[in-house]
Amino acid sequence: PEWYLQANYDRAQLLKFRTIGGVGARTPVSEGRWGEVGAGASLMFEDERLELPDTAAHPRKTTTVRASTFVSFRLVASQVLVTSTSYVQTRFDDLGDVRVLHDLSVATPVSDRLAMTVSLDMRYDSGPPDGLSALDARLRTGLTFQY
Repeated sequence: PEWYLQANYDRAQLLKFRTIGGVGARTPVSEGRWGEVGAGASLMFEDERLELPDTAAHPRKTTTVRASTFVSFRLVASQVLVTSTSYVQTRFDDLGDVRVLHDLSVATPVSDRLAMTVSLDMRYDSGPPDGLSALDARLRTGLTFQY
């Protein structure tokens, strides 16, 4: 079993505030010395508030329930760690309202506690707010410190 709660905002996506919470099940599909693959499904409650003008066609506030399914993997090689999680979130009262999220990260150690990382985050929204693209991607580089 799994449960989760999240609150966030994203000015670039016109998101003033979003809260989500859900319950569901997660299971390992395969695992070994090479890494692991897992999958899961949950029922997700979503409350979203957007920063939109009065003339916008998209509603400023939505509250809905979505089905959320995901697959994740973690690949461990001698000098590289690859992690990936993909979500498909479908609205129950409008099956055409779909969001797809994908997070991919590649890390290589610099020292025992420090790693250099490259991350790709992609988001698709079948009904994005006015003025935003349906597909959004962000590539980041950074350092990760483990303690």
